[in-house]
Amino acid sequence: MLKTEVTVNTKKWDKLKGELKDLESAFTTCGLHKDETYPNGLDIAFVGAVNEFGTIYIPSRPWIRGWFDGKLNDIKNKARKILENILDGNITSKEGLEDLGYYGATELKQSIVQLKEPPNAPATIRKKGFDDPLIETGLMRDTVNHKEFFNQPFPKEEDDY
Repeated sequence: MLKTEVTVNTKKWDKLKGELKDLESAFTTCGLHKDETYPNGLDIAFVGAVNEFGTIYIPSRPWIRGWFDGKLNDIKNKARKILENILDGNITSKEGLEDLGYYGATELKQSIVQLKEPPNAPATIRKKGFDDPLIETGLMRDTVNHKEFFNQPFPKEEDDY
């Protein structure tokens, strides 16, 4: 009589389940985060928001929305490739989330550099010596970063990150 024995190794499957479980309660943020200030104490995230949405005196320069809306397919493709690498066991969920955050922060910095419309007012150009709407010292651009959060629920609109 022929005897057959089957051994099932679930090590890879268990690892994959763990990686996906880690992603359930993890997220990344890209942009300007709280507690970063200019040397004069002005909150950098506030300046970024003023530039993003504008005021009565400052026109809207949507460096976040413009990038996001214009690159949504690229962002989805990047996230899809990262997820494929996690599923294939090539990277961990932590590495994948950090990669996505780095990608977003790098792209947002480029958005700040590339945004040229609307131009600065003539008085602002004279004061700065050049017409680069979102660059004066470069500190806002240089402060753009990413942060990853693990074992936390996705933030609600009123949460402060």
